Amino acid sequence: MELEHSFSDNAFAKELYQKILFLEFMIQLNRTAISNHINYLDSVIGNAKLLPILEFINEHITEELSVDSLSAKFYLNRYYLMHLFKEETGYTIGNYITEKRLLLAKNLVRNGSSLTEACFQSGFKNYSTFSRAFKKEFHTMPKNALFLD
Repeated sequence: MELEHSFSDNAFAKELYQKILFLEFMIQLNRTAISNHINYLDSVIGNAKLLPILEFINEHITEELSVDSLSAKFYLNRYYLMHLFKEETGYTIGNYITEKRLLLAKNLVRNGSSLTEACFQSGFKNYSTFSRAFKKEFHTMPKNALFLD
C-alpha cells in the first residue's frame, strides 16, 4: 500500500523511495515463497514435456505414483524422465511427490483432520513412512503440524 501511495507522492527522492519500497516488497515475497516451499517453474524456458507431467502429478498426488507409471503414461524412457525432471525442477520425482504430499498433509491437519487421516488422505501408504518424511522435511514430529508456518 505504501508503494502504491508513493506513485501519487511528489516528495523529495520519490523515485529512489519507490525503488526501495519495491525491493523491500520483492524480498518479502521471496522470503514467503521460500518459507512456504513454493517453487516456480518458468513455463517459457521449461521443457514442454515436463509441464503435463507436473500437472498430472499435482492432480493425482493422493494416488499411487511411480517413475515407471509416469514414464509409461507419458511414453518416456524412465531414465530420461528422471534426468529431465531433476534437471528442470531440481527435485527427484520421488522427492517432489513426497514434498507435495507432506504439504497436503500439513494443510489437512491444520483444517481439522487427524494425523492418521491426513497421512492416508495425502497419499502415504503407511504412517511410519509419513512420520519419517514429515520429520525430515519439517524437522519436527507430525503432531506439531499445527504449529508450523
